[in-house]
Amino acid sequence: MPLCPRLMDLGPSYQMLRSLKVLLFSAVGDLPSNPLITAEKLPRSIVLHYLFSAAPPPLQSPHQLAGWDIRQYSAWLDEHPSEDDRLAMISATVDSYVRTVRSQGQKEFPVQYLTIVKLLTPRTE
Repeated sequence: MPLCPRLMDLGPSYQMLRSLKVLLFSAVGDLPSNPLITAEKLPRSIVLHYLFSAAPPPLQSPHQLAGWDIRQYSAWLDEHPSEDDRLAMISATVDSYVRTVRSQGQKEFPVQYLTIVKLLTPRTE
Protein backbone atom coordinates (compact mmCIF):
# COMPACT_ATOMS: atom_id res chain seq x y z
CA MET A 1 0.00 0.00 0.00
CA PRO A 2 1.48 3.39 -0.98
CA LEU A 3 2.18 5.97 1.68
CA CYS A 4 0.11 8.49 -0.20
CA PRO A 5 -2.33 7.14 -2.80
CA ARG A 6 -2.73 10.53 -4.50
CA LEU A 7 0.61 12.29 -4.84
CA MET A 8 -1.03 15.66 -5.48
CA ASP A 9 -2.37 15.46 -1.92
CA LEU A 10 1.20 16.10 -0.77
CA GLY A 11 0.63 19.77 -1.51
CA PRO A 12 2.63 22.69 -2.89
CA SER A 13 6.04 21.33 -1.91
CA TYR A 14 5.48 18.20 -3.98
CA GLN A 15 4.19 20.24 -6.90
CA MET A 16 7.28 22.46 -6.70
CA LEU A 17 9.54 19.40 -6.69
CA ARG A 18 7.82 18.04 -9.79
CA SER A 19 8.17 21.43 -11.47
CA LEU A 20 11.92 21.31 -10.98
CA LYS A 21 12.08 18.51 -13.52
CA VAL A 22 11.11 21.02 -16.18
CA LEU A 23 14.22 23.09 -15.39
CA LEU A 24 16.50 20.16 -16.07
CA PHE A 25 15.20 19.76 -19.61
CA SER A 26 14.78 23.43 -20.55
CA ALA A 27 17.23 25.61 -22.42
CA VAL A 28 18.70 28.17 -20.03
CA GLY A 29 17.70 31.10 -22.24
CA ASP A 30 14.08 29.92 -22.32
CA LEU A 31 13.60 29.91 -18.55
CA PRO A 32 12.40 33.53 -18.11
CA SER A 33 9.38 32.83 -20.33
CA ASN A 34 8.65 29.37 -18.89
CA PRO A 35 5.01 29.24 -17.69
CA LEU A 36 6.01 27.62 -14.39
CA ILE A 37 8.16 30.64 -13.63
CA THR A 38 5.92 33.34 -15.04
CA ALA A 39 2.97 31.90 -13.11
CA GLU A 40 5.21 31.81 -10.02
CA LYS A 41 4.63 28.11 -9.41
CA LEU A 42 8.38 27.95 -8.84
CA PRO A 43 9.95 30.70 -6.74
CA ARG A 44 12.47 32.68 -8.75
CA SER A 45 15.11 32.08 -6.07
CA ILE A 46 14.95 28.33 -6.73
CA VAL A 47 15.36 28.86 -10.46
CA LEU A 48 18.22 31.28 -9.85
CA HIS A 49 20.02 28.79 -7.60
CA TYR A 50 19.68 26.22 -10.35
CA LEU A 51 21.27 28.67 -12.81
CA PHE A 52 24.19 29.31 -10.47
CA SER A 53 24.78 25.56 -10.27
CA ALA A 54 25.00 25.39 -14.07
CA ALA A 55 27.12 28.52 -14.47
CA PRO A 56 30.87 28.66 -15.11
CA PRO A 57 33.00 28.90 -11.92
CA PRO A 58 33.58 32.68 -12.04
CA LEU A 59 29.83 33.19 -11.53
CA GLN A 60 29.78 32.06 -7.92
CA SER A 61 26.73 31.08 -5.93
CA PRO A 62 25.70 33.45 -3.13
CA HIS A 63 27.09 31.14 -0.44
CA GLN A 64 30.46 30.92 -2.20
CA LEU A 65 30.75 34.69 -2.44
CA ALA A 66 29.85 35.00 1.25
CA GLY A 67 32.45 32.36 2.16
CA TRP A 68 29.83 30.04 3.64
CA ASP A 69 29.55 26.29 3.33
CA ILE A 70 26.27 24.71 2.25
CA ARG A 71 25.16 24.14 5.86
CA GLN A 72 25.60 27.83 6.70
CA TYR A 73 23.78 28.91 3.57
CA SER A 74 20.95 26.47 4.24
CA ALA A 75 20.62 27.93 7.74
CA TRP A 76 20.53 31.46 6.27
CA LEU A 77 17.79 30.41 3.83
CA ASP A 78 15.80 28.87 6.71
CA GLU A 79 16.14 32.12 8.67
CA HIS A 80 15.13 34.21 5.63
CA PRO A 81 12.02 32.60 4.12
CA SER A 82 11.10 35.86 2.37
CA GLU A 83 11.58 35.63 -1.38
CA ASP A 84 12.56 39.33 -1.34
CA ASP A 85 15.45 38.63 1.08
CA ARG A 86 16.66 35.74 -1.03
CA LEU A 87 16.46 37.75 -4.24
CA ALA A 88 18.34 40.63 -2.61
CA MET A 89 21.20 38.29 -1.67
CA ILE A 90 21.27 36.83 -5.16
CA SER A 91 21.20 40.31 -6.68
CA ALA A 92 24.17 41.38 -4.55
CA THR A 93 26.04 38.30 -5.77
CA VAL A 94 25.33 39.20 -9.40
CA ASP A 95 26.42 42.82 -8.81
CA SER A 96 29.71 41.57 -7.40
CA TYR A 97 30.22 39.33 -10.42
CA VAL A 98 29.63 42.23 -12.81
CA ARG A 99 32.17 44.39 -10.98
CA THR A 100 34.73 41.57 -11.20
CA VAL A 101 34.13 40.98 -14.90
CA ARG A 102 34.37 44.69 -15.71
CA SER A 103 37.54 45.14 -13.63
CA GLN A 104 39.13 42.37 -15.70
CA GLY A 105 38.13 44.15 -18.92
CA GLN A 106 35.86 41.35 -20.08
CA LYS A 107 32.85 42.19 -22.17
CA GLU A 108 31.08 38.84 -22.55
CA PHE A 109 28.81 37.16 -20.05
CA PRO A 110 27.65 33.54 -19.93
CA VAL A 111 24.05 32.72 -20.83
CA GLN A 112 23.35 31.87 -17.18
CA TYR A 113 24.22 35.44 -16.17
CA LEU A 114 21.96 36.92 -18.85
CA THR A 115 19.10 34.67 -17.74
CA ILE A 116 19.69 35.50 -14.06
CA VAL A 117 19.47 39.21 -14.86
CA LYS A 118 16.19 38.70 -16.74
CA LEU A 119 14.74 36.78 -13.79
CA LEU A 120 15.87 39.44 -11.31
CA THR A 121 14.30 42.25 -13.34
CA PRO A 122 10.98 43.25 -11.76
CA ARG A 123 8.01 42.17 -13.80
CA THR A 124 5.60 44.74 -15.12
CA GLU A 125 2.01 43.57 -15.45
